[in-house]
Amino acid sequence: MRGLRRLVGQSLSSHRGCEASGQFHGFRFISRRAYLLSAYSPATTSYQGRHNSPFSSSESPFTSMKWGFLGGQKRSMFIQTQSTPNPASLMFYPGKPVMEVGSADFPNARSAMNSTLAKALYGIDGITRVFYGSDFVTVTKSEDASWDLLKPEIFAAIMDFYSSGQPLFLDSKTASAMDTAIQEVCPEISRHLQVKSVEQEHDADDEGAALTGQME
Repeated sequence: MRGLRRLVGQSLSSHRGCEASGQFHGFRFISRRAYLLSAYSPATTSYQGRHNSPFSSSESPFTSMKWGFLGGQKRSMFIQTQSTPNPASLMFYPGKPVMEVGSADFPNARSAMNSTLAKALYGIDGITRVFYGSDFVTVTKSEDASWDLLKPEIFAAIMDFYSSGQPLFLDSKTASAMDTAIQEVCPEISRHLQVKSVEQEHDADDEGAALTGQME
């Protein structure tokens, strides 16, 4: 009898252990399923996609509205680029006015100290010249710099400037003074820019950013 009771007891213990084990594994299965569902929810996958490959698509990172992690909408702008005869220069079109009147040239970092945007662009390693037109910014790079690395930083600098609401020049008299100097020193540059501006309206590249550079 004792042996029979012991056998029955062991059988019951084993059965209860199986039930407990089944409940435990069932809990783990439900937890894993819930985790997978939450991991692939639209909000999470959107956030992961942006952070895994922010520049994976051919679209500019500033060409469309993006949603923040908490659902807040971020500002964005469509920035076009256009090549120039000088491969070291590109024209960037922010889709907004740059110079209200005339143009401005910044041949070195010191000359850009009075312009918020030009100063920010010179803060990018590899930039050697900045030029403002009516609706574009021309950026010239050094020979060893790569546009693939520079363009995202230039896009960001232009977007940050327009988002900040700061004036283009810290001194309102600087713009007219610089434009007058360009026309007096080299009037052919001014004429070339006017012709180039008309041509660019028909040749704008949909992919990106445009830049003029050193004029000859």
